[in-house]
Amino acid sequence: INRADQRLVIGRGLAAVRSRGGYQALLGRQLGEVFHEDDVMGGGTIFKAITKGDLEGVQIVQPADEVGRLAEAVLEPIDSLIRGLTFGERALEGLRDRLLPKLVTGAIDVSHLDLDALLDDPAT
Repeated sequence: INRADQRLVIGRGLAAVRSRGGYQALLGRQLGEVFHEDDVMGGGTIFKAITKGDLEGVQIVQPADEVGRLAEAVLEPIDSLIRGLTFGERALEGLRDRLLPKLVTGAIDVSHLDLDALLDDPAT
């Protein structure tokens, strides 16, 4: 299960699912429970294929509105934190990928830095 952070055109071999009641975080958790098995090979992951019939056969609990609102109030902040951490991780990976080659080749001079002080700093 992947969650889009923007509007997308869904092509062949993909399905988009949205909660009619507006309980998207709750729906995501339910689908995650149904489709939690991955086939892992080497360092990557290969997802099992599901058919349209498989997806249509999934039983999803439609909670009473009060329960749905309470669930969203708990789950949406968690999803928001996951999104923030994911984007932060991507930004750090990009920064690393741009800086590391320059550090290794000497294009960025760090000879004047007190690297021991940086490594001993508990904030880093």
